Amino acid sequence: PLATDGTATHVGNLATGTEHNVGCSSSTHGYSSMGNKPAPSFVDIEKFSFSSDGNAVDVGDYYGTYRWHGAAASSATYGYVAGGVNGSTYHDQINKWAFATDGTATDVGNLTTTIAYTTGHSSTTYGYRSGGSTPTSDVIDRWSFSSDGDATDVGNLTVARSAPGGSSSTTHGYCAGGGGPSNVIDKWAFASATVNASDVGDLSVGQYYPASPSYQN
Repeated sequence: PLATDGTATHVGNLATGTEHNVGCSSSTHGYSSMGNKPAPSFVDIEKFSFSSDGNAVDVGDYYGTYRWHGAAASSATYGYVAGGVNGSTYHDQINKWAFATDGTATDVGNLTTTIAYTTGHSSTTYGYRSGGSTPTSDVIDRWSFSSDGDATDVGNLTVARSAPGGSSSTTHGYCAGGGGPSNVIDKWAFASATVNASDVGDLSVGQYYPASPSYQN
């Protein structure tokens, strides 16, 4: 429960065991996609209910080739995945699918560069991705939820890093940890047209590949 700190309970399983997958949230369901293993054909979008505990089900596929460790974002009506890597091939696609209807995602735009080992964030109007590699990046990209199209480079983190964790409040994006390992927690305002992230604190220990909490608008 978010209301009380404590130990989590096991409430179900994904349809397929994966690593480096990313998550999105509607108001009623959680989604997992874009995982590494089983290679070379895993392109599933899996969905599980918030109202009742149970296993996830495969409800569609993301667009394009098998890849992992991209960025995820959620609007009120769509889930998004962006970037990712397959072996040594890096991607820049932005995919989206409707929460109201299960099915295959569509390719709706591109990030400013091919990137993986990145993380995602969501405001009420935009999706974001920050950090990543290769090469190690400090760039923050942003794309619109209201119209399909390419992302734009809107600013920078205080420290370039790969494999950070991303989270979102209603007003700010946060990027924490990353390769190094880093313990830096960066924060930027969603209301700003140009992003200048600020170092606002530290994790208790430097780490990379941290889980990214999913946020639903």
